[in-house]
Amino acid sequence: MPTIRISVPFAVDLTKEEGWRPSDKNTFSIVRAHFQLRERQADDSIRMGDKLAVIESPIGVKQEHVRSMTTELTSVQFRESFQESMRQDESLQEFAATIASELGATGVGKISSELKASAQSKLAESFRESYRIRDVVTKRVEETYELKHTVDPAVTARLVAVAAYQKYAYDLTLAWVDYLSVRYRSTAMGLRKRRTKRPSGTGPRPFNWLRFNLPLATAHFWKPLPKSSLIVKEDDYRHEVQDPEEIELRPPEDLHQYVAPRPDVATLYQLSNVAFPLKWIHRKGDWTEDDLKRIEEEEAAGSAWFWTYGPGRKSDTDGSPRGSD
Repeated sequence: MPTIRISVPFAVDLTKEEGWRPSDKNTFSIVRAHFQLRERQADDSIRMGDKLAVIESPIGVKQEHVRSMTTELTSVQFRESFQESMRQDESLQEFAATIASELGATGVGKISSELKASAQSKLAESFRESYRIRDVVTKRVEETYELKHTVDPAVTARLVAVAAYQKYAYDLTLAWVDYLSVRYRSTAMGLRKRRTKRPSGTGPRPFNWLRFNLPLATAHFWKPLPKSSLIVKEDDYRHEVQDPEEIELRPPEDLHQYVAPRPDVATLYQLSNVAFPLKWIHRKGDWTEDDLKRIEEEEAAGSAWFWTYGPGRKSDTDGSPRGSD
């Protein structure tokens, strides 16, 4: 059973400061959701799609037909279709904001089991109401058919070869969530801000991962059967799959909580090192290092650093260097 794994936000977005949620000018956080899409074949029988060829034989003549033909069929690209819609979904954004708010409120970078249960229950309910696949990503797949069949001389009706489609389903599950808060704190002397992280990530196992295994929805879709076609009388032909791009979202049908391993992805600790340099003055943005130093000095006014090493040390009110006598 093929499984697709999707993480939202995407790792590439989290390598930039703007990909993180700011709490203030010194504090940023992120909540990342990891989903699983488990594919399975639905119970529906094979359905007829577009006509591929017309087959005719003279009346009373038994003929063997061998034909090779190439045609294009539409195939839905589920990873691309799902991940962009997930990034825009309001219920997921609200879920992430709830956890991020708790993360900032605790100050220690841990999420309570009570909040986890509450957020999980609310997401399960709101997701089914709000989630929509807004932009279905498709791909034209070229298929080659080798049609080999014998027409009975008693058959006088025109025959057609048609594309065969099978209904499949993807069961969508929120498997894991990880989170991190990054803050720039002043050093002991009161000026130079350095990056800190919560949770710190220094323990024997990471504390910023939460297992959910929460079934969210089931998506039904059509898949063209490779190297397959149906031969039917033209009068019996029914165009049953008129829209191969159709995706039908339903409440979760498979409520089993599958044990999913923690995703093998770049950790938020690693990504935060790229997005946030160790020293605050090295941050990238629409400012220069001199601008950031100036801001730091203004914030440090009156601190021990200000009088010992900073602008307050430069001179007394009489113009003499501070500490010269």
